[in-house]
Amino acid sequence: MRKHLVKFLTDPSHLPIIYIVTAQVNDRTQRRILIDGTKLADSASDGIRRFVSGLLGAMRSVAVQHPEWAVDVHVGSRIIPLAEIDSWLTLPEPQPTGAAQFLRGALNLIRLRHQMRTTHYDVVHQTMPNTFDTFRRFRGARLVTVHDLSHLACPQWQAAVNSESLERGLRDAIERNAWFSTDTDFIRQEMISRCGLSNSAVTGAGCDRSLFHSQYSQEAKDAVRPKYSLPDAPFLLSVGTLEPRKNLLGTVRAYRRLLETNPQTPLELVIVGKYGWGDLDEVYAAAKDCDRIHWLGSVPDEDLPLIYSQAEALSYVSHYEGFGLPPLESMNCGVPVIYGAGTAVAEVVADAGWAADPNDVEQICDCFVELVTQPDLREERSRKAIARAELFDWQRVAEAMWEQYMLVAESPASRLAG
Repeated sequence: MRKHLVKFLTDPSHLPIIYIVTAQVNDRTQRRILIDGTKLADSASDGIRRFVSGLLGAMRSVAVQHPEWAVDVHVGSRIIPLAEIDSWLTLPEPQPTGAAQFLRGALNLIRLRHQMRTTHYDVVHQTMPNTFDTFRRFRGARLVTVHDLSHLACPQWQAAVNSESLERGLRDAIERNAWFSTDTDFIRQEMISRCGLSNSAVTGAGCDRSLFHSQYSQEAKDAVRPKYSLPDAPFLLSVGTLEPRKNLLGTVRAYRRLLETNPQTPLELVIVGKYGWGDLDEVYAAAKDCDRIHWLGSVPDEDLPLIYSQAEALSYVSHYEGFGLPPLESMNCGVPVIYGAGTAVAEVVADAGWAADPNDVEQICDCFVELVTQPDLREERSRKAIARAELFDWQRVAEAMWEQYMLVAESPASRLAG
C-alpha cells in the first residue's frame, strides 16, 4: 500500500488533484459564484450539455469584467476556476488502477468536502434542477435554470425517472427560495401557470456558430455524404432523441402521406438521433418497407452541421419543447424549420419556417408539399433563418445570466437560503 501511495503522490499527472486538496480555496477578498457544470462530465452531447458548454464559454469574457467576483465551476467531484475550465477539460485523465485508483477517488472526495465546508458562495447556479442532490450541500443563494416542464405538461411522454428527478429538483429549489431562469418566455409563463412561480427571468440560449453555420464548402459537404450514405436526392431532415415527445411518428406519417399524394417528388427523409426511451414500434411500422427513409443513428457534432447544410428543411414537429436546439442549429446552417405549433420553438423560428399542429398529419404534410413545390418560398425562409439565428448569441445569454447573478446575490429572500 505504501508503495502505491508514493507512486500516486509522485506522479505529475496527479499534481492538480493534490494541489487543490491542500490549497486555500476561500479567498474572502472576493465574492463568489459557483456554476453547475455537471453535464460537462457526460460523454453524450445533448441539449443541456451544449447549453452549459456555451454558457461557460461566453461567461469567461463577462466574468473578467468583474474582478471583485470569483467564478468557479463544479464538474463531477471537481471545483475549478472558470478561467481554467478549458485546460481542465482537455487535461488527459490519469488512469490509475488498484490502490492508486482508490487513493485518487479518496482525494477527490476529501477535496470536495473541504471546499463545501470552507467556501461560501454568494450565488450557486444550478444549470438544471436535476442536480439538486449535489448542490444542496453548498451554502449560497440559489439560481436554477429550468429548460422545460415536460414532466408536468406531458408526463405520458417523459421517462418516469426523469419526471421524478425534475419534480424533486423543483421542490428543493422552492424550499430554498431559489430564483429561476428559463430559455424562453414560453417556459417562464408555464412556471407561473403550472407552478405559481413568478420569480423567473428569460435568459435565453444560443448556438456554437463556429460549428453551425452556412459557409461550409461544397467539398466539405461532399466528403460527408458517403460516410453516412446520404441520398443523392434532396432530403428532409429530422434530428433529435428518438422518444415519443419528439413526434417522429408525425414526421414519418406525414412523409409517407407526401409520397402517396405526390409520388413524383424527389424528396427523401433522413433521420438523425439515438434511441432515448418509450415505445417506438409505431414509428418503425410507419417507416416499414420505405427505402427512401434513411436512419443514421447518432452523428458526432463535427459532422452534424454538414448534414444540416444539405437538407431542404428540418422537420421538428414535437408535441412539446422548452426551446429546441436543433431548430436553431438548422437555422444557423441556413435551413428553414417545420415545427410543432404551440411549443416554445415558435419563439426561436418565428417566420423562418412553417408551423404545423403536431397531431395533424395532413397539416404537416401540407408543409412538406409547400417545401417541395415552392422553391422560392424555401429560399426566402432560408435567408430569414440565418438572420433570425443571429439573435440567439451566447454572449447575450451570458450577460443576461450575469444580471441574474447580481439580482440573486442581493435579494433578501435568496440570502435566507444561504
